[in-house]
Amino acid sequence: MSGCEKLKMFPEISEPMEHLTSLNLDQSGIKELPESIENLVFLKELSMHGCKDLEFLPNRLSKLTNLETIRLNHCSKFLKLPSLPPSLLYLSLDYCEKLKSLPELPSLCLDLYARGCTSLEKILKWRAPLLDDLDIDITGNRGDSVQTFDFYGCEKLEQNTCNTMLDNRAVIQILSRLKFVKAGNDNINVPVLRYPGYEIPKWFSYQTCGTSINNIMLPPYWNNDDFLALAFCIVLRRNN
Repeated sequence: MSGCEKLKMFPEISEPMEHLTSLNLDQSGIKELPESIENLVFLKELSMHGCKDLEFLPNRLSKLTNLETIRLNHCSKFLKLPSLPPSLLYLSLDYCEKLKSLPELPSLCLDLYARGCTSLEKILKWRAPLLDDLDIDITGNRGDSVQTFDFYGCEKLEQNTCNTMLDNRAVIQILSRLKFVKAGNDNINVPVLRYPGYEIPKWFSYQTCGTSINNIMLPPYWNNDDFLALAFCIVLRRNN
């Protein structure tokens, strides 16, 4: 139903629907979804890109235990996310300019885009996954995809969110990559995390100002199977 600009209300879903896995309402006139959306029991993907009148999603969205993808890019009036289902892997909120906070993020949410969310101030919580929880199609699309967390342009993010929660998430991403490599996936892309800030986390051993860094002392096992990863952090100043 993408592009249906005159579609303002979504019908009630009176009973469980077991065959609908994807719902596309991109650039429609939808203002809200009913709480009965919980009856889309096998829904995996919800896309509402460019729904300019959408302000909320129903609270019962968390009941959709098969939901893996939510896209809400360019929903300019969107104000608040409800609790999210633990199955969620991908969340895109680019340019939701009125969104001020994110609820507790599921531990398996490995791709999150919030570029241009200029009112975003905080993330309530981001549950850390156990490594045993990271068996997400290791030999398929998830294992060789780029894990990205992008908060570019979120200048109002509080420092606790930036310097604690997002820093910790970076460590978790490195650990998750280790599990994928040990599972036999040698062609692994580098996870990327981008957010506003002015400090390099203290756990980076070698730090300097300028365009280069020298005299890095790598451990003696850096080129064998016991070496975990090499992490880089760069602080860039934007020239307006």
